[in-house]
This record gives sequence, structure tokens and C-alpha cells, in this order.
Amino acid sequence: MNAPREKLPAGWWGPRQVANGSTCRWHIGGLELQTVPRDTCWEISHRYHAPVGNDEPTDWRVTTAEPTEPLENLERVAFRKPVDTVELLPLLADRPLVSRLTSPLVVPGREKVSIYLNQPLWIGLRFPGSQRPVREFPAIRLSDTWFGADTIHGELCYATLTFGRLHLEELVPRPHRAITPIVISNHSDDDLRLERLSVPVPYLSIFISADAVRWTETLTATHRDPTELVNITISKGIPKEAGRGGRLLAPPRKEAEKGVLSRALGTLFG
Repeated sequence: MNAPREKLPAGWWGPRQVANGSTCRWHIGGLELQTVPRDTCWEISHRYHAPVGNDEPTDWRVTTAEPTEPLENLERVAFRKPVDTVELLPLLADRPLVSRLTSPLVVPGREKVSIYLNQPLWIGLRFPGSQRPVREFPAIRLSDTWFGADTIHGELCYATLTFGRLHLEELVPRPHRAITPIVISNHSDDDLRLERLSVPVPYLSIFISADAVRWTETLTATHRDPTELVNITISKGIPKEAGRGGRLLAPPRKEAEKGVLSRALGTLFG
């Protein structure tokens, strides 16, 4: 029997009113984000701490205080009139995320397995009257990586610090991550060896379950032959593992035609 997942506080996203000249500071994952409204201008600054693996925080916090010095990377957003509200949005990455498995995994011919990944979220910052965030910040600082069969066939991705798990209870829910179930179906007669997975997260939504855990849709990757493309099917709605009572938090950045993507083997499994 699986141990129940700990219920986490939900709600770092959403609108927040900040008095003129006051400081509002969030700590989400490895990100420290600060906003200060000053009449018709907002000061936005941020910096990163460097949590790795199990050292990542399992909670978040927000504080409001008197004006303080900006953090690193100061920017300003100007308006015609004073604005007293800022909104944080949960987002997924704008590029595929490459996750490394804890150890190479072999899927024998005609077998099917499920893997669960804890994907890092992006934090969007939006002001009233705008449909799009003016800035986006990854909750965990990531590095760029090239993923593909060679230097020509592939794409620029983000390399994550998360690891794939075969059992859902091995994942620790964190407010700055979302769980992606991936079903890998090997329809060929040959073994399929997996070391890394490139997940097309721009095509995925973010959901929140009744126990405040964030999820994406389930991906099903069907492999038939090394010379053919791998079909990736995106399920509809929150995964069954999340239970009942979930709701949508954020739609995908991109829409996959008929919910199906096709990738070369080397640009999906590495």
C-alpha cells in the first residue's frame, strides 16, 4: 500500500495587492523574487539559491515588509498610472526538459512501463490589464543542453535536476514542481534502453489535485521501430493517479495537433 502524500500549502500563484513603497518577497524553490511598487513604476529583482536534489525546499513563503534594498538583477516596469496589484502565474518551460533517470532503464520488447517525473515550474509575473506575463523566472536555475541523435538532428532543451522514478510514492511533492506520468510502450521485438528523457512540456497543461499536488497530462510514447518516429500521445485532463477533484491551473504554451506529437527516437530517448 502506498503511503499517503503529504498535503502541501497551495497558493503562491494568484493576484496580490502591495502598498506603494512596500516590499513583497517570495521564496519558491530556488528562486527569491521581490517586487516594490513606487508610484507608476514597479521594481522587480530576483536571485537564486542553489538547492540540489533532496535539498530542494518542500514549502514556499511570501513576506511583506518595509522597503528594502533590491536583490540581484534589478528591472523596472513603468505604467501611465499607479498599479497596486501583481499576479504570479504557474507555467511550464518554453522548451523541452531533459530528465536523467537514476540508472539506465531497459524496456524489453513488447513491454510497457510507467515513469514519473517531477518537472520544475516557471513563475510568470503579470500586471492588471495584461494577458501575458511581463517576466518569467524558472523556480530552479537550469542549464541549456542539446538533445538529439547528433549535432544536426535535435533541439535546444533545458537540463533538469530531477530524476525519473518508477514508483509514484518515491517522488516528494514540491510546490515548485509538477508530476508528469510517462507511459513507454515498446512494440518492437528489441530492447529499448533509456538513460534520459526529453519531455515536450510546452505542450502540457498544469493541474492541481485535491491534495494540492501539481500535475501535467500523461504522455504515452509508442516505439515500434528504430527507423520510425516515436508517437507521443497527450492524454486529456488530469491523470488518474491524481485522484478526483482536481482542476486546471494553466493551459499549455503550444497546442499539439490532435494531441499527438512525433519525435525521432534520438530526440526523445537518450
